[in-house]
Amino acid sequence: MSQKKTIRVRAVGDKLLSRIDADGMLVVGRYVGRGRDRQAIPEGEEVPATSYYYRAIERGDLELVKEIDQ
Repeated sequence: MSQKKTIRVRAVGDKLLSRIDADGMLVVGRYVGRGRDRQAIPEGEEVPATSYYYRAIERGDLELVKEIDQ
């Protein structure tokens, strides 16, 4: 069984980016790199390494902390 690559990202400023799961489905009420209270998670959050997240990094909506090979 192959494991999918993930990345660790951190929220930037007060920007909110909706979370998308590994199947590309919207996770209602969740924002990337933020807790349920919408406060930034200092260590960031691990997400699938998809173009959705890489485009958000390019736009400055997220900060790349680390690429993770599993």
